[in-house]
Amino acid sequence: MKVFLAGRISGKVLSECVAWRSYLKSKLAKYPVVFFDPLDGHDLSKIDRAGHFSGWPQAIYLERNLLQILNSDLIVANLDDFGDPPLIGTWWEIAWGVLLRKPVIVFGNDFYTNYPLVRRYCLLAKNVDQAISFLTFFLRGI
Repeated sequence: MKVFLAGRISGKVLSECVAWRSYLKSKLAKYPVVFFDPLDGHDLSKIDRAGHFSGWPQAIYLERNLLQILNSDLIVANLDDFGDPPLIGTWWEIAWGVLLRKPVIVFGNDFYTNYPLVRRYCLLAKNVDQAISFLTFFLRGI
């Protein structure tokens, strides 16, 4: 199964942005999962406060993430902004997943998880551990 990890990327709160992804990946290490993580393949020390990697045109992130979502079976999205809003890229990733009829598991900030898009079209988890449980349910079916 191929899983896209959507969520805040910011040099300002980088440790939080990395921590939930690492935690989720470690908990699912025994399963046959390929993770598409926008943070993979980059020198994390070069992420600026806005979440951009030095020297790359901004549009390249959009194209790469869309390509990865097209090739994913499922999306896990963390809507916690870690006090550093907005989550524009994450909303695009959730919307693409919904439009492509891929399961989208969402957790995080209560303010964002109450949005109609999330309530109507996404699997709402209380936290990362429940998101892992939901993802495990899908993994057991393959």
